[in-house]
Amino acid sequence: MGRHRAAVCLVVSLLAAGTLGAAPQGATALRLRGVVLTGAGAPVQGALVRTDAVAGALGDQFTGQRQFTVTTDRRGQWNLLGLTAGVWLFEVTARGHLPHVVAMPIQMTRSALLPTISWRLTVELQPETSAGPLAGDLARVVDLIEQKRQSEATAALERIQLEDATPETLCAAGDISLLLRDYAGAFGLFNRAVEARPDWYRPHLGVASASILMLDYETAAKAYWEARSLAPRGDLEQAMSAAIEELGHITGYRWIRPPVPARHAISGGRTGTRSPTRRSA
Repeated sequence: MGRHRAAVCLVVSLLAAGTLGAAPQGATALRLRGVVLTGAGAPVQGALVRTDAVAGALGDQFTGQRQFTVTTDRRGQWNLLGLTAGVWLFEVTARGHLPHVVAMPIQMTRSALLPTISWRLTVELQPETSAGPLAGDLARVVDLIEQKRQSEATAALERIQLEDATPETLCAAGDISLLLRDYAGAFGLFNRAVEARPDWYRPHLGVASASILMLDYETAAKAYWEARSLAPRGDLEQAMSAAIEELGHITGYRWIRPPVPARHAISGGRTGTRSPTRRSA
């Protein structure tokens, strides 16, 4: 599988609360189903999908089961049951590939809760070889994380020389920083990738993920918008549209597309010459 990309489809269905013991009382539970495939369409058996809740509905403190883990079967398929509304972190790892981490708000504002809703997210895993000469160093950091040796992994990542790194390598290091829960460090790495390759959706999506994990919803929404404008049409584009809509309810902004930025600014910094406008009351 070394040189294949892996496409990960996450399918989320909202089920009525009360049918699941893992969901807090009164919360709508989510069923996630998905498949992990190579770029050639072959299933990836043994890929690991982990989720972690960062915030609850409307950004409040999360209650309920925060973490879920599932491994793909021989058909590359998996499913999870029991997630609830909030900001969720999705970690996808597979042998021979660099990890990919995406954060998304899922029914965070509960603005359109229906008995059953389908929601899709498509993620691409890059082969380890895409990191070039630093592939081995990054893989060792991931191994330390898998062994739960977080402090050693953090130190090993800090020792890697990323001054002349490619955008692909910077994004890989950003994803690894998210695995280590170093959101600010990931934000900086993804921003450097944006500067190097502003017309690629991946670093913008990384900025969005790091920002929403720091609960900076305004910066996250702008970065999701940039990523959506550059991403291929399909499930990922639709998932980012849903994220922008969710965050619009929280920030009160109606998002107007700015020019592609050279760099995202944290804590509500503007990404272009045009600004989002407040919704009128």
